[in-house]
Amino acid sequence: MAKLLAFILLPLLSMAQTFVIKGKIIDSATGEPVIAATVGIKGSYQGAVSNDEGLFQLSAGKGQQIAISSMGYKSVEVPVGNFDSALTEIRLEQDNQVLEEVIVTGMSIEELLKNVVKTSKARFNKPILLSTYYREFSKLNDKTTKFSDGILDYYVSGKGKTASDLMVRQSRAVRIATPEDGFDPETFMHLQKRINVNYDLSFLEKVLLRGNRHLYYDFSLRSRKTQDGREVYVIGIEPKADAAQILYTGSINFDPELKLIYAYDLRLADSHKQYSKQISILGYKFRILDQDIKSSYALVNGHYYLLYNSAGGKISLFNKRRGLDEVIAAKSDLITIEFARDAPGYAKGGLYKGKNLYSRGNRYSEPFWNKGGAMIMTAEEEAIIKKLEKEAAQKVSQP
Repeated sequence: MAKLLAFILLPLLSMAQTFVIKGKIIDSATGEPVIAATVGIKGSYQGAVSNDEGLFQLSAGKGQQIAISSMGYKSVEVPVGNFDSALTEIRLEQDNQVLEEVIVTGMSIEELLKNVVKTSKARFNKPILLSTYYREFSKLNDKTTKFSDGILDYYVSGKGKTASDLMVRQSRAVRIATPEDGFDPETFMHLQKRINVNYDLSFLEKVLLRGNRHLYYDFSLRSRKTQDGREVYVIGIEPKADAAQILYTGSINFDPELKLIYAYDLRLADSHKQYSKQISILGYKFRILDQDIKSSYALVNGHYYLLYNSAGGKISLFNKRRGLDEVIAAKSDLITIEFARDAPGYAKGGLYKGKNLYSRGNRYSEPFWNKGGAMIMTAEEEAIIKKLEKEAAQKVSQP
């Protein structure tokens, strides 16, 4: 009981000594926003990510240091005292050092990648409680139709394959009226499996390593030095031009000594989208049009965990009998706000079983989206949400 009370009360006590800081991260040379930069409190597990306008917010206390990093830029640390009451601009310098080619002996790059994936999966701390902020936008024929966000707790366990239980603390959901034809697609983002995919690195294995998939790619291996002198290896991934397969392009960054993945970025290669095949299920025909996945991981005080995941996709859907010829798209972000290594027990009866967050509806006690750690909405996203809320209100008021 004392342990449970401490888990509940300590965050509340610490919040009384903190405040929300806001910043905008830009490229010092171009003035352009730096998107998906990692922002964290040095020596802490709390984190945030910059949005498409380079904006971020985070709860921090006086005397703490804010560490900011993004691939291709020099990392910086900014004292909390340097943030003013409005919006603080932070300029990142491009890291223009040339990546040096690395030659591995005794194994191929794909064998090295398999080893890094295996080591990373074994190193993830489990059991663990990940407190996260999650949000998702859904589109139908390029028109935003749904939005949902919330504070989600994932109880992650499993000695081998990852298992996770989900508890939703707060949630918000808005939508427009159901289309006249009655077609109202559910999102294809699976909330329950979100953590499992990132801890088992199953997407990486599926598209790059399963069976003979690696034979359809050209891999390159290069290294670079971080500002603090650490070496990082970067595996470049490009599809072979003559491979008539649906393939991806991107990169994987990892620590060559610890063999731990720090980040990966994979997206469907434009050159190979033409090979996406149509799948038929119960009279419906589906085809993948686009897909991109980004994940970043952190190692803090010996704890290795998921920091951020972004997933986006677009599919076509056709059903001749129902007269459907639609394009469905979704984009979601998940950010770890904080975690507890030795999480207290939880009531199984309070777990959320839904596949998507939108179905839970509006169930919140405070505007959690304005708290530190949530991803700040861009002006365009704010306008979309307000429009959805207005149209939803008009629907309710109609007789």
